[in-house]
Amino acid sequence: MSGLTSLRQIKSASPLGSLLSLGYKQIVTKNNAEEVYRSLVPLLHEQIKIGRTIDDPMIQNAQKVLEGLAPFGVRRRNFKRWYLGSNTKLLELPHDPDKLTIACWW
Repeated sequence: MSGLTSLRQIKSASPLGSLLSLGYKQIVTKNNAEEVYRSLVPLLHEQIKIGRTIDDPMIQNAQKVLEGLAPFGVRRRNFKRWYLGSNTKLLELPHDPDKLTIACWW
């Protein structure tokens, strides 16, 4: 199954999938990044709470989208290290990106 085919299936299956499709586009502005973040994180938390694991393709794709939202360089590296890679870390993400430290966000 190609990545594009699986993306279409995820996109049609849930609102989270629709947001994941944005991950294939470059998000360059803070406002766009924060808008996507505010929509994606609550849905991601919901999916984890109902039992999806870090190995689930939807959760993996959501992590890729979130990583792409953080600014380039050390901030992105910090964001990835502090908040991505496990269900526990993902659940620590605040719903509001304004509550993220400047060390990993805009």
